Amino acid sequence: MSTIHDVAKLAGVSIKTVSRVVNQEPSVRDATRERVQNAVDKLQYKPHNGARLMRSSKSNLIGLITSAISTVSRDPVKAGLSSIHIVKGVQQACREAGKTLLILDTEPDETDIQHHIDILLSHRVEGIIYILDHHRLIAPPVVQDTPFWLVNGYSTPSFPAVVPNDYMGQQLAVEHLVEQGHSRLAYVGLAVELEAGRLRREGFINAAESAGLTNEDVQTTYGMKLGETTPFSVLENVLKQLFEQQNRPTAICFGNDQMAMNAIPILHSLGLRIPEDVSIIGFDNDMAIVSGTRPALTTVTLPYQRMGNITAKKLLQQLSEPDQEQAEPYPIKVTGEVVIRQSVEKLNN
Repeated sequence: MSTIHDVAKLAGVSIKTVSRVVNQEPSVRDATRERVQNAVDKLQYKPHNGARLMRSSKSNLIGLITSAISTVSRDPVKAGLSSIHIVKGVQQACREAGKTLLILDTEPDETDIQHHIDILLSHRVEGIIYILDHHRLIAPPVVQDTPFWLVNGYSTPSFPAVVPNDYMGQQLAVEHLVEQGHSRLAYVGLAVELEAGRLRREGFINAAESAGLTNEDVQTTYGMKLGETTPFSVLENVLKQLFEQQNRPTAICFGNDQMAMNAIPILHSLGLRIPEDVSIIGFDNDMAIVSGTRPALTTVTLPYQRMGNITAKKLLQQLSEPDQEQAEPYPIKVTGEVVIRQSVEKLNN
């Protein structure tokens, strides 16, 4: 393996000059730089990253804190779509920028985030991204002099964060159903204790009102309970009650794809065909679920990969333009889109 001494000898320069060329310092003549670079190429010399790090204020490392590596989630019902998709988005942006991603998994203790932050700072990361496993509010982490971004969670209005626009995503679902001729809708949602559950319910109600639907046309309820061994145990009774009424819905928005998947056999047991008798739409676009449902599930994307990509690019921009102020307020909201498959039928009114 070639050393810096070998390069200096072949190029006929000092070791210090080789170091200046390798570290792209400006105080080297063009002819000398070319001679050194030719020697580097000929000897296939690879600089020692540790030594370069000691001499440079930049490590080219971006720290990432996540629970996506060792576990999908402590509570998959809360988390819904796996946050590994956010990791993919972050990784893509870092790779394009020539940065190395240093990933620190939160297992076995996901509560002591400050400890994980300190570990990353000890490795001189240039910035840190913390991925939460589900959309929620947290206390602001203590970080000084190092850019820090949250994704899939938020803190104070001044703390950089990127979250899914659950409210607008549910509005898009309602708008799609109305466009298909549906005017009697039901929302069977996530638990209201969840941020996503609250926002999606509010988005459903607002979109229904904007479409001119009345209280008689719209029903909202919950299809899950937190803290139970089988969180969707209430789903069967909820659906039975919806279809025992005279003014039963022609379409249902479910809180997420997992709930919609659990609802399909229940609806079939009630003698209902999908989508001929009732249309259904999910939320997340979790391919592990939607690829196996029959009929194929129409749903709203939870834009995790795009969120990760946006977060990383915002952090990288902050590194290159440290004095640039953020124009839009935090958290930055990213909206998904409706993915049309076979579970929604167009009505001929």
